[in-house]
Amino acid sequence: MLRLDARHLRPGSYEPPVSKSDAIRALVLADMLDLPRPFSAESLPRDVAIVGRAMESLRGARRSEGVAEIDCEDGGAPFRVLLGQAAVTPVPARLTGSARLGERPHRPLTEALCRGLGPEGLALRWGDPWPLQVHGVSGVRATRFVVEASESGQYVTSLLLAAATLLLRDGQPRTIELSGRLASPGYVALTLDWLTTAGFRWVRADQSFTLTEHRRPRQLPATPADWSSAGYLLVLAWLSGGEVIGRGLSAAHPDRRILGLLRGLGLSVSSSAEGNLRVQGQATRGLDVSAVESPDLIPTLAVLAAVLPAVSTFSDLQILRLKESDRVSGLLELLAAAGVTATLDSAHRLVVVPGAPVPPLIRFESRGDHRLAMAAATLACCLGTKLALGGAACVEKSFPRFFEQLALGGAISCYSGAASPATGRTETSK
Repeated sequence: MLRLDARHLRPGSYEPPVSKSDAIRALVLADMLDLPRPFSAESLPRDVAIVGRAMESLRGARRSEGVAEIDCEDGGAPFRVLLGQAAVTPVPARLTGSARLGERPHRPLTEALCRGLGPEGLALRWGDPWPLQVHGVSGVRATRFVVEASESGQYVTSLLLAAATLLLRDGQPRTIELSGRLASPGYVALTLDWLTTAGFRWVRADQSFTLTEHRRPRQLPATPADWSSAGYLLVLAWLSGGEVIGRGLSAAHPDRRILGLLRGLGLSVSSSAEGNLRVQGQATRGLDVSAVESPDLIPTLAVLAAVLPAVSTFSDLQILRLKESDRVSGLLELLAAAGVTATLDSAHRLVVVPGAPVPPLIRFESRGDHRLAMAAATLACCLGTKLALGGAACVEKSFPRFFEQLALGGAISCYSGAASPATGRTETSK
């Protein structure tokens, strides 16, 4: 149990971690091209470490003609990316994961892989739900994959990276054809940016992407910092009078959108000569945000809404129900625990009404969801109150040093009867 006291915030300089989304893509491409991985191995988000171990397992299985053992834990993005790589690597692989990961939607991706590669010899056999046994293929003649893309853009990312592996192998262009409305298009754009950086050329038609050729780069650029995590820190900077260290935050990312959303509230977002970001001023309105472009920002914005001067609404939330937990249900529970009025209206929009009395303590269980855990801590900071948070260590999935950053802003935390998310040591409350 983590206990957080956010009643006395002070200015600090807060640093976001390496971008999990960028690092996963960079890691797969670096291993594919036999280039150095473009990030430090220190304090990596857990999802990135999962992908790194899995890529090493696939390489090792090729050398030894053994079986690649891949534990995806609760990582949706790792599982989907690694499934694509396992499908085009000519070794047997066993993929396992958490019960929740087994419940999340993957069928559009598995169907696209089986339609495209099944005639080439791809075999997928599910357990209940684990393990998923994959026997990848080598000599692939298939040049087109068709995928239903409305549930997750990660299906498209997985197929694009698998197509890149195949193009390097035989020089043949590969096309990914989409059916349905593309979910989270900004994250597919991120994948295409990394493919371009890694020397791949591609063209886009109305509903398809085709990788056409490759020119080997000398190296990959450094992996940028994480805009998704910077969102929590920007709220903390506003509350405490601090700043967010801007090093590595210049790159494009769907969650960079938060800068415009903060300005839309009437706040000032400024950058120092060093690129550090400050958020100042008085909010003058509420939020009206769709989750289509930046679903990972919604937990951050929903708790920020608790201290805005007007009602906020959040729409297109279906994708949030399919994450590490049902985040719509989790946000309703979290806001209710803080006494904040939050409801789903008849159009399934989340409506947050500020102005409720601040409780002396918020009690919340993270459900093993890193974004709900960080949203709970951010809410305590917004309200200037205490928090008792169960399952806090799940923040390591994307932001291993999250609670260290909060401590810089005066949010004092201690742990009772569990390993500290920051240190891995067992600590007791004082």
